[in-house]
Amino acid sequence: MTLRQHLQKRTDVWMGAVSRNRWRERVASVEALLDGWTNHTWTKDPVTFAVELHAPDNPSYREEMSRMRAWRCRARELGVPFFALTVVREPVAHAVSSFYHYVRIEKRRRAYHRGPAEDSEAGLVGSAIAHPQCVFLARGEKAYEHDDGPGSPRGNLTREDCAALATEMLVDFDWIGTTATIDEETVPILDYLLGDGRRKGRKRKPPAAAVRENTRVGSLLSANTLTEATRQHLQNITKWDRSLLYDMARKQFSFARDWKPRIEAAAEARKTKQHR
Repeated sequence: MTLRQHLQKRTDVWMGAVSRNRWRERVASVEALLDGWTNHTWTKDPVTFAVELHAPDNPSYREEMSRMRAWRCRARELGVPFFALTVVREPVAHAVSSFYHYVRIEKRRRAYHRGPAEDSEAGLVGSAIAHPQCVFLARGEKAYEHDDGPGSPRGNLTREDCAALATEMLVDFDWIGTTATIDEETVPILDYLLGDGRRKGRKRKPPAAAVRENTRVGSLLSANTLTEATRQHLQNITKWDRSLLYDMARKQFSFARDWKPRIEAAAEARKTKQHR
């Protein structure tokens, strides 16, 4: 289950997503909605407003986060709780997922991948780019459409660029999880923050079932079935993503250390209250 699907199941959360449309066409309307929400709705009828930043032309991390920092300051001025979270992905699994997302689905094929679009390990190795999560954060999603040559958005990316972004993320985000542990860590944190209330009297349609586009008969490539040579190649070209983003998130944002005790204490308090 994705975070969006989980939030959509709650009747005490309203979603404002900058997605499916172009960023610059949508973000202004979401900002206006957010400002109106914090100014009026929160004081009269407290409910959580969740904003998802996800669009085909997402700008770089710095452009998005400067906006998020302004939202955080505005929320603080109004006394409205604010919580920023994101997730990062294990680099080899991310490379395989990106391969199918951008290459196998014809209608979404881009110049993101350099090599052949054949559904094989050779196609995966020939098309994978270096440090894709760092590229996205530092240069925006449009950088995926360029090559790695000198002067290109991807070609001039340095390890220092990625390290600086990772340092900023430690300040900007209240939680950075991983996609592999969404159900075990990030979802419990959200439920703890939002509480158990579901706001009676307001019904929401369940999210539409995800439609998986799969034109191949048989099993797909996965991070667990790659040959050692392919796995080693992907690890070599995504080492910044691993050391500066993935490992950083797992070390600095510990569910067991920072959240599990609070969540368990809250659950115990609810049990005690129910038994009185």
